Amino acid sequence: MPYIDFVSKDDRVSLWYTTNSRMGGVGDFGPDKPIVVMLHPLFLDSTWLTNQFEDPRLTSRYNLLAFDMRCAGRSNARPSGAHDTWVDAADLAFALLALGLPPAHILAIENISVNTALRLAALFPELCLSLTLVNVPPPTELEWVFDTYGELLSLWCHPTDLDEYEHALLEMTTYFLGKDAASELKDELIAYWSTQYPPWRRSRVYELFHCVLNRIPLSDPILACITQPTLIIQSDKTEINPIRYANKLAASLLNAEGKARVHTIRGSPEYVTVVPTCATIVNRVVAEFLSRQTRPHVSSRPQSIPAAKRRERLQEALMRLSELMDDASIATRDPSSPLSFSFSERYNDHWFQAEKDEDTAKPTNLNKEEKLKALEKLVTQTEVNSAAARKGGTYLSAQEPVSSEVARSGRLRRSTISKHVVEKATIGGSNSNFAPALISNTLHMSKLRF
Repeated sequence: MPYIDFVSKDDRVSLWYTTNSRMGGVGDFGPDKPIVVMLHPLFLDSTWLTNQFEDPRLTSRYNLLAFDMRCAGRSNARPSGAHDTWVDAADLAFALLALGLPPAHILAIENISVNTALRLAALFPELCLSLTLVNVPPPTELEWVFDTYGELLSLWCHPTDLDEYEHALLEMTTYFLGKDAASELKDELIAYWSTQYPPWRRSRVYELFHCVLNRIPLSDPILACITQPTLIIQSDKTEINPIRYANKLAASLLNAEGKARVHTIRGSPEYVTVVPTCATIVNRVVAEFLSRQTRPHVSSRPQSIPAAKRRERLQEALMRLSELMDDASIATRDPSSPLSFSFSERYNDHWFQAEKDEDTAKPTNLNKEEKLKALEKLVTQTEVNSAAARKGGTYLSAQEPVSSEVARSGRLRRSTISKHVVEKATIGGSNSNFAPALISNTLHMSKLRF
């Protein structure tokens, strides 16, 4: 099985990967083809990169390698409050070094993947030939996104019945695919989320949402470290990641070779690589960008790197991170653990721990009608804010990123889930048939894709 395992005192992670090679591994990569590492869209996994793996403009010219990031797809990791996108970048660096691969082009799609790619390029520049970033997010989530995700998280993880759970997933499809998406594609998404992230796997859902909502923006000195050629591809119809933040990031990448540029995909939703008609445009733009990059004069066949040399390189990255963050203690952390790269301000006091003076992200006392009404109110206000912003060219407060203080003190900042909790396929509520009904329903819908 194509897994890469990393075990340390404070972490255990098993990353799944897939390739376009005949045997599914990296050993039979075409020696003369450059490598493209693909990071999947938010809340999905590498199975949703089919539009890229099946496009001859990519798969015939490049060795394609895609990872399921921790908390996604077939990858597994011990739940940890230290998990942030610095850790995801370390996961990727650990994996590439373990596989002994030469420098690769990075194609990162949406929130967590984009943030991971930027951090990888800053700490491990020798592993990255170029960056292609699809749908760059704001430095922190927009206020309305922050609030909406909070409501959806409650419905997703603590539904009282099947209708409430499906309502949350349906709202998610609207945000990521738009209102006019094909019903078949919406059904596929709902089926995937139902099987991969059911309520009794809520620790995964919590960790993903927290990784998104509690991120710390990259500083200008860190962005200045990124020198690789960079292309940003941005949807023009996504309300979650407005294009102005893509332009802002491009301007901040002062030292990117050839200057970072933004390419807009018109009429496309947030999941631009998932919708086939939009994905083919993205693939064309990516293929054209990659064709202009200088091909490395090294074989793409993996070469074994001694463990001592890998540890030495990881120690250098920790020292580099300590300099960038002006925190000497980071350099003393264990280089054998990806969690050592975490720069959450709560590295030792993380969001999995509940505090007496702060609310926890546990089920609210609202009934079903009240929870749905709260979500509908947020949706309505979002539409009003978005329409006003588009009409007048000005943005209301809900269209601005939340401050780091809001993210830290928000009710999503804490959860009572820990690695010692055993989750069961049961749901709090009066409907005792909820779990069996959900299992039956998702197995039926999953046939649409799997």
